[in-house]
Amino acid sequence: MTVELLSPEEQEALLREWDRLQAEPRPTDNRSVGCVLMIVAVALVVLGPRFLPWFKSHLGGWAGTAWFIVALALLLYGLYQNFFGNKTGAQAYQRSEGALKVLSRQYGALSVEERRSAAVAAIYFAYYSGGPYMASSYDASEWKRKLGVALEYVIAVELLLIEKRQAYNVFTEAQKKEEPVGPGTEE
Repeated sequence: MTVELLSPEEQEALLREWDRLQAEPRPTDNRSVGCVLMIVAVALVVLGPRFLPWFKSHLGGWAGTAWFIVALALLLYGLYQNFFGNKTGAQAYQRSEGALKVLSRQYGALSVEERRSAAVAAIYFAYYSGGPYMASSYDASEWKRKLGVALEYVIAVELLLIEKRQAYNVFTEAQKKEEPVGPGTEE
């Protein structure tokens, strides 16, 4: 199936579904915040012996205890955010996995709207950005096998979304090769 086989009404409905997903509020990803907090906590522990005598003489004996309680609190909160703060990835995994399971198991029994929603979600949530990186939420080659008859429709949807909304390639190969640009890439 190619984009041309999708009716103009279906194409418009697919684009509206993409736009609807685009307008949804994004969850936060606090993993980098957790990493920074852990670095600060380690710095406090390492610098503590150097600065604590000064703090104790100016603030009292409780300063050393407070210093390490703050360092411990920062470390624990940083660990929590680093390991459990990836809400962006969790949403992408959950939504893409649900969409792909529905398409692979019930494709023939789905209504047009359900099929459309699942196909767009499978493409939209295939990749997510957790800050300075981009990650995939599923193995596309594995799902190519599992999707069966739904794969043709999903590829047609993907091609439409690549053309009209600049979606990333998931189940298809990129048509144009991206060349490196910027200083130092000239030949």
